Amino acid sequence: MTRREKEICVVLCHHLRILSIDQVARGWWPPNRDARWRARADVNRLAQAKWLIPVTVLARPLLELSGPIFAWAPGEAEPDYSLLEDWCRERWECPAVQTEVAVAGRRALDVFGGSTPGDVKNACQTTHDLHVGEIFLRYRDGGLNWREQWVGEDAVAARWGWTKIPDAVLCDADGRPVRAVDFGGAYRDERLRDFHAACAEKSLPYELW
Repeated sequence: MTRREKEICVVLCHHLRILSIDQVARGWWPPNRDARWRARADVNRLAQAKWLIPVTVLARPLLELSGPIFAWAPGEAEPDYSLLEDWCRERWECPAVQTEVAVAGRRALDVFGGSTPGDVKNACQTTHDLHVGEIFLRYRDGGLNWREQWVGEDAVAARWGWTKIPDAVLCDADGRPVRAVDFGGAYRDERLRDFHAACAEKSLPYELW
């Protein structure tokens, strides 16, 4: 297994539920016309060896996420929930299309451990989970020590026992939560309020992308 292949497996075991072939290509290959072909070939090799499981799902095309649509810190005013709901819901214009993704296989979970389920847990959640992957890649490319500082949704409950769980939590060098990160799907006002209240209760800053 190459260093790149190991890193992809670790990401899918510990940090993200799924990655699309396009995300694997953009995240681990130089930008050229062969990147997607190489990414698919690598995923197929890992799948044959039971490290990964390739799946074709229905998902909406990825939005271009240049940064959070809203950020909050303790002491600041609550957001305008109606406005946030409009921003989250109105940006979906394209229908879902067939999308090639990969999840952690049994062998990867046995070797590397992790909290991700190793399957497509909820078919209706794939668009959301792929956008969480986009946020992860932006943070990783920005220099985040993702192995230590990015705690994925499935690991949050296991680590801290929280009942209201964001898509990810960023930690400081000592492993303390310093920021919640959530992707705003077609969220309604009530869900936005619940997310804000859960973070405010912990005095935890958050970003909504």
